[in-house]
Amino acid sequence: MDAFVKSRETRPQLLQSLLAALPPLDPSLEEFRDVATLPDGYKIDLQIVRPRGVDEANGGRPLILLWPGGGFIVAGVEPTTRPAREFALGFGAVVVNATYRLAPENKFPQSVRDGYETAVWLSRNAGRFGADISKGWVVGGFSAGANIASVVSQRSGVEGLGITGTLLGIPFLLVKEIVPEKYAAEWVSREENATWSPTFTSAGIEDVQRGLEPDVRSPWFSPFNDVEAIAKSPRTYIQIGDRDPLRDDGLLYAKVLRDSGVEARVDN
Repeated sequence: MDAFVKSRETRPQLLQSLLAALPPLDPSLEEFRDVATLPDGYKIDLQIVRPRGVDEANGGRPLILLWPGGGFIVAGVEPTTRPAREFALGFGAVVVNATYRLAPENKFPQSVRDGYETAVWLSRNAGRFGADISKGWVVGGFSAGANIASVVSQRSGVEGLGITGTLLGIPFLLVKEIVPEKYAAEWVSREENATWSPTFTSAGIEDVQRGLEPDVRSPWFSPFNDVEAIAKSPRTYIQIGDRDPLRDDGLLYAKVLRDSGVEARVDN
């Protein structure tokens, strides 16, 4: 945990180097910053990427909301800049990259609640960015951000946010205690891939969990914890890595979604 927190010291330089490595912003797109004000007054940093000339007057575009990974300990809008640009260009969508409050200073479920409240705020304020959620409303994320997206999309099905799709990249969704008994023998990637990557290990995942101090049986921790709500989830696209410790979280989530009649696709 200390190593993750210490990495914040060099995080700004890393993020700037990532941005510098990207191709120039396509001239048909524009990119700018804004904030979402949550019910407690906290302001969430946003990065908006959208086609030029988009506004509410010309009908609005589909909306995509993304959260970055970082073990709930480091974040920033920069890591999702590349997919945001690609989605805005490829789908003609308004794409919003969002942050969230970080652990260990902010314990569970703060980061996920921030994600949910950001989605609520954005659903009510989509027009100011030239988006129209009736034309498509997708939430997504990567690793820890995918955890947030999975919970937000499931709650949307229960509470009527109108989310129409979910993108989950290498999602963190499971710990041993909540793996469905039906699929327990298939949840093996934490052991198989425990040390394949020197920078992302199963021990590191456990370290992050200790810092977050989650209630692992809460529906705010994982969509696996609300079986009835799974059937109300929107269709879901999941990306996994064959050598990733989190591989089976995504694979099993796709199976559980399909068991409940929800369309789910997985790409490796």
